[in-house]
Amino acid sequence: GRIRFCYGRGFESGFKRPIDRAKDDIDFYGFAWDVIDDPDRNMLLIVQAFKAEGVMDFPDGEWYMFNPVFNAWMPFAVTTQHNLGDIYELGATWQHKVDLPFLNLEGVDYFVSVGLSITDPDDWGYMGMPIDHKGNYLYMYYSLLAGPYLTLGNPDPVWTPPDKDDLDTHSGWAIYVGTRIPLPWIEGAKLGLEYNYGSKWWMPFMVATDDAYFNKLATRGHVGEVYWIQDLPTGELLNDYARAFVRVGFQYYWFNYTGSGVWLGKPYQIASELDDTDSVTMFQPIEHMYNFYFSIELAF
Repeated sequence: GRIRFCYGRGFESGFKRPIDRAKDDIDFYGFAWDVIDDPDRNMLLIVQAFKAEGVMDFPDGEWYMFNPVFNAWMPFAVTTQHNLGDIYELGATWQHKVDLPFLNLEGVDYFVSVGLSITDPDDWGYMGMPIDHKGNYLYMYYSLLAGPYLTLGNPDPVWTPPDKDDLDTHSGWAIYVGTRIPLPWIEGAKLGLEYNYGSKWWMPFMVATDDAYFNKLATRGHVGEVYWIQDLPTGELLNDYARAFVRVGFQYYWFNYTGSGVWLGKPYQIASELDDTDSVTMFQPIEHMYNFYFSIELAF
């Protein structure tokens, strides 16, 4: 089958003040291989591997983080300053379409996808927040799935993470399965069922997805989804080149660990450590989420 290669660069060391930029740019490269691509038997097996090299800390913007000085979640302006290390990702996806005559069903699609992520940090990043007019600072240290650690300083920090912790390599995994079933008694209707799970150290390349709130495949925990697709009678001219359909569905998220989809900070088990604010200083954790959606889609 085909082998495709990709390469990209993020210019995080661009034209800014030295304090507001990372030392090096971020390089991303990898490949995807169609190991099996058999349209006659409706079979497809894809294997892929990617690497993000020199991952930065914060993209420019404003984040809400917990400030222990004021004991509240507050907006905080951040900017890219440090390169923290590398992230690797391996994955494989199997797709197949089958008939189930014993259920009077034809053209049932199903898929199974597995993924492995490896975070390999090599440096700590940090930011300092002034807490008074006497030169005292609150420092926060972080890295790839490590930290955050808080310490005071005036102006230098009292201690740094290398004094207390090592930068460890962590591996995470995920599985994603689903099926789409045509309903013969309703013309143009399909029922979809999907489930995915991500482990404690799961860190996929899904930061830039355009989901309304959160990409479910980045979840450290469980997600179940059920949806209905109904083709629209768009006429013969449109059907020759595209198809239009309505999709309505429901997703249930059950997060097991903090920081889903985020490469900064150590994941903590939500059920036992949700109330420990020192453990979840980077972001506000949630345990359950419900997502109802409706869309009208046109596929060319």
